[in-house]
Amino acid sequence: MDSDGNITISDVCQILQGYNIYLTKEEINALCSCLDKNNEKKVNVDDFLISVRGKPNNERQVCIDFVFNKFDKTRCGFVEASDLRKVFNCVKHPRILSGELNEDQIFYLYLKNFSDDQKSSVSKKVIN
Repeated sequence: MDSDGNITISDVCQILQGYNIYLTKEEINALCSCLDKNNEKKVNVDDFLISVRGKPNNERQVCIDFVFNKFDKTRCGFVEASDLRKVFNCVKHPRILSGELNEDQIFYLYLKNFSDDQKSSVSKKVIN
């Protein structure tokens, strides 16, 4: 993924193939016309997820906003990793119970699920 949250169409195809979804050239062209609005051979990951999942219904959006706002103490549209760490509870994680890792190491592994430029904060856009 590049710094703008985009991946190439060929990356999308490889990801889909990882899930045993193989596209014909016609299907790839249809995918491009739907997702690559600027004809750059790139797809914005957030746009892709919205296309696949759709937008949350109103009830779900209210729940998402409520939970997100609990973490976004400064109302800046981001959840700081330090705020999330205060409530992140992993004491029953198997790797902690085995003594292999400590809580900070597990939290870091959790943050690695986000892109490198978002490790210190989680955008509301990403959560939605």
